[in-house]
Amino acid sequence: LLDGKKISYVDGGKILSAGKNNFEGYDAKAAFKTFGITTNNGLINILSESKNQSSDKIFTQVEVEPKFPGGESEWSIFLRKNLKANIASDEGFKSGTYNFIFKFIVAEDGTLSDFSTENYPDSKTAKHCMEVLKNGPKWIPAKQNGHVVSAYRKQPITFVISEEMDEKEKVISQLKQSTLNKPSRGAQSLEY
Repeated sequence: LLDGKKISYVDGGKILSAGKNNFEGYDAKAAFKTFGITTNNGLINILSESKNQSSDKIFTQVEVEPKFPGGESEWSIFLRKNLKANIASDEGFKSGTYNFIFKFIVAEDGTLSDFSTENYPDSKTAKHCMEVLKNGPKWIPAKQNGHVVSAYRKQPITFVISEEMDEKEKVISQLKQSTLNKPSRGAQSLEY
C-alpha cells in the first residue's frame, strides 16, 4: 500500500527508491481491520514524504493515549498542589462524589487546547479545573502507528464532599444569617 492505497509491486519498487519514506507494518488481522484487505502474511503501508509530515488530523482513538508527564502519581500530585480542594463545596455542591469529565486536545508538541467539560459546564469548579489544566505542563502526546499525533483526551477530575463538609457549610450559613439579622454598629464584616 502507498498511503493506504493499493499499488503494484513494480510501483512500490519505484516509490521505495524515490526518497524518504516511512513504513507501517500490519499483521493479517490488523490489515483487514484497518484497510479491509485480506492477506495471509500482513502488509506494509508506505507513507510517502508528504504523508510523513505533520497533519492537521486530530485523533479520537489512538494506540497510545496522551498522558500527564510522570504518569498517574504525578497527575495526583499536580492536582493536589494546584486545585482548590474546597471549591466544589464552596460553590454549593452537597455531600457526594462528583466526576467532572474534561475533554481537550493534546497536540503533537504536548500543548493542550480546546478545553470543554461534558458535565457541570457553567460551574465555577469546572472553570477552575480548566484553568489549572491550561496552566499546567505539556503532556506526553499520543502515538498512532509509531508516530506522534494530536489527539483528544478525556480526563476525569473527581471531587468527594463528605457529610462533615455539609455540616461546616450549615454552621457558616447560620453564622451568616445571625450576622445579617443583627443591627450593625459602624462598619463590621465577617469573612469566611
